[in-house]
Amino acid sequence: PAHAQYWNHPGMRAPWLVPISDAGDRAEDLARIADGVKLIAERQGPGVLLDCAREIEKHFPRAPTRFPVMKPYTLIHGDFHANNLARLGTDVVFYDWQMVSRGTPEVDITNMMLTSLAPEDLRSGQEVLYQAYHRALLQAGVQSYSYRKFRRNCDKAMMLNILKYVAILGSVNFDVRGGAEMRDRVLLGLSCVAEQTDALAYFRRLPLLFLSLRILNLFY
Repeated sequence: PAHAQYWNHPGMRAPWLVPISDAGDRAEDLARIADGVKLIAERQGPGVLLDCAREIEKHFPRAPTRFPVMKPYTLIHGDFHANNLARLGTDVVFYDWQMVSRGTPEVDITNMMLTSLAPEDLRSGQEVLYQAYHRALLQAGVQSYSYRKFRRNCDKAMMLNILKYVAILGSVNFDVRGGAEMRDRVLLGLSCVAEQTDALAYFRRLPLLFLSLRILNLFY
């Protein structure tokens, strides 16, 4: 995978690769999350996803302005989904790199699953895809990265992507061509993940997570 090329590379510490989750002011994020909660309530109605979104809205005012990125990190696309891929002969080309940053590779992989797989494929094929990607990392030269640690990071990345999309849903104009289809696909993916994981318990623990991130920021 392309992620292996920049695995823990010192160049990833460049200032222009700061994660997009970092912000000097969370007011805009809070407004987007509030709009995202409204959209989920209107389009999906009551359910685990809406409960998760409301927990995010309740606790996000305590979020730090900087989310430290711990190893392993690499160059991530940041908006990795099927609409940003194209086949060129035998190669696959990634485009729309406006959200590029350093981050954990699992953020890209779980983003692709959330946005580009039908719920039934997400349920049945998730573990197979994880295993295939991890094998590819090892074959590309990544060392000392166990599958257990990789899977744990995938679970965390999936939760972070749910948080991200609650905000994105409240800020994107879905009236463009294909927008409504993308919105509904994302909502289905988010609902599927929220229902088959302990997402609600995770988001109820956000105050503790945010506190731990603030402590990490003192040393990182």
